[in-house]
Amino acid sequence: MNVELRRVVRCKSCGASIIWAETSSGKAHPVNALPAPDGNAALFPGPGSGKLLVLFGKAVRGAAERFRSHFSTCPHAGEHRMTPRTKAAPR
Repeated sequence: MNVELRRVVRCKSCGASIIWAETSSGKAHPVNALPAPDGNAALFPGPGSGKLLVLFGKAVRGAAERFRSHFSTCPHAGEHRMTPRTKAAPR
């Protein structure tokens, strides 16, 4: 993986090192910055965009490096999940 594509930042809730990547549906998704052998996510460079794409499921099996979705490890993940009710709430 091209290291320049990784932009490590801190989770605002727990302080862990994370990488923001984009899902196949175009949504931002936090991934733990350190690879994990039991990871449930794989990162790939986006085609010509300079963005990182995060894939789950079968795509993870063949990946050179695996990562964990930060939602699966952050103790405050529930505060950041978008449910239909929170999406409709005024800001």
